[in-house]
Amino acid sequence: MTSSRGFKLTLTSMLLATSSISMAHTPYILPYHFDTTKDIATIQASATEDFFIPDHGISGDFSVTSPTGATTPISDVTSLKEVTLAQMPLTDNGTYRVTLKAKPRVSKFANIDGRWLSVRPARGGADNKPKEALSERSYVTPEELAKDAKIIESTSTRTLETYITKGRSSDEVLEVTGKGLEVKLSQNPSEIFLDQGLEFDVLFDGQPVKNQTVEIDQVGKAPLEFKTDDKGHVKATFTQAGTYLLEVTYPNDPESHNEKGRQTPPQTTSYNYGLTFGVSQ
Repeated sequence: MTSSRGFKLTLTSMLLATSSISMAHTPYILPYHFDTTKDIATIQASATEDFFIPDHGISGDFSVTSPTGATTPISDVTSLKEVTLAQMPLTDNGTYRVTLKAKPRVSKFANIDGRWLSVRPARGGADNKPKEALSERSYVTPEELAKDAKIIESTSTRTLETYITKGRSSDEVLEVTGKGLEVKLSQNPSEIFLDQGLEFDVLFDGQPVKNQTVEIDQVGKAPLEFKTDDKGHVKATFTQAGTYLLEVTYPNDPESHNEKGRQTPPQTTSYNYGLTFGVSQ
C-alpha cells in the first residue's frame, strides 16, 4: 500500500506550529520524517514541556525492526544535553519500527502523615531548601525523613516507539510480541488520515486491557483522553492534521500528578508506553 494523499509531516513544519503551552516533562522519540525516500533516518529522543521542542536528552537501548521483521540494535547514537540523536540506515523499502527502551526509573515514596510523598532533593530556593511547607508539596527531602519513616520503592519502565516508511508501506512490523505493555495498531501508521482516525488495542502480556486510560498529546492543545472498551480497543478521532504522542501508563494511576502527594501508595512496578505518529489531511 502507498499513501495517496499529499500531506507529509516533517520535524521542521511541526516545530513551527508549536505553542508555548507548558506541561510536565514528557519523554518522546521523533523521526525527522515519517515518510521518506532517503537511505538513512535520524531520530531525536528527549523530554519536553513544549511538544516537540527537545529539553532534556534521554538514554536507553535503541533498536529498529525492518520491513522483513528483523530487529537489530541501533549503535549510531549521540547523546547531548538537550537531545539524544540516533541514526540508522534504511536499506529496504517498507515500514520500520523504531524502539527506545529507556533505563528503568526507581523512585522512593515515604508515608508522611497519611500522604505518600516522593523522596527527592529540593529544587531551587536558598541553599536548596524547599520554598513551600511540607503540607503544600508532593515531595519530601531526605533530610526531612524520620529514621523510622515507611518507604516504598517504585520501578517505572518506559518504551517509546515510532514508525518510518521508505517508499511503499508494509505491515510486518505491526506484529506485537505478547510481552509487557503494547499498543497494537489496526492500520499502518503511514496511513492515518484525518477523516478515518486511528484504531488500536492496548495489551498487557498479550491480553486486552479494559477500561485503560489513554492520552494522546497534541501540539498547542490539551491532551485527548480515551478509555479502552471491554476488548481493550480504542477508536481515536482528530480535528486537525499534525504530530501526536499516544501515552499509556499501566496500571491506571489517577494520582500520578497529584501536587500535594498521593493518598494511596504507588505501584511497586508500573509500565509506560509512548507512540509518536502523524495524522495526514
